[in-house]
Amino acid sequence: TGEIELINVGMLTKFKDQLNKSSLVNPLPCWVPPYYMEDSKISDDEFVAIDTMYPLTATNSYIRNSKLVNDTIKWERMDGVYINFDRGVRLGLKNGDNIIIENLETGVKIKAKVFLSHEIHPYVIVGVHGLNSGSYERGDIKFTYMTKTGINTNFLAPFKIVEYEARAAQCDFKVKVRKEVVS
Repeated sequence: TGEIELINVGMLTKFKDQLNKSSLVNPLPCWVPPYYMEDSKISDDEFVAIDTMYPLTATNSYIRNSKLVNDTIKWERMDGVYINFDRGVRLGLKNGDNIIIENLETGVKIKAKVFLSHEIHPYVIVGVHGLNSGSYERGDIKFTYMTKTGINTNFLAPFKIVEYEARAAQCDFKVKVRKEVVS
């Protein structure tokens, strides 16, 4: 190419059979489409679920059950999920609405509070990691102060292993979003 190229010789030796393939272990850089793009379409009510870390809750799960941390998260409007303003309006949503987030592959559902923002990419729904207790609510551990209105991609994600890497494809799945109907 006339440019400097760095190639991992160990990868080249071990995964030579992956050359010219769309593979995460191709020794040469290549585009590998994520799982959520397999059907190449995101419907009007579908989003890619992404979570982000928050300084006060990133240390461990139990700090999320602190009243002080919970109050701070609410004060900073981080106690819910964010979606693109225009897509949210098209879905009939407004700030503070309760929504249902459902993984269509697994049927897992969680409730969350939604905020609309022009700063969020139209294809994603994003929130602070682990602010929805998910499977903990079914067990012996009960969180008194945790908001239970955010996202938990560990709970929502389908169990897919990334080829050759033996890790889950977290944040690489689609969810359907709808407004919670209270009867």
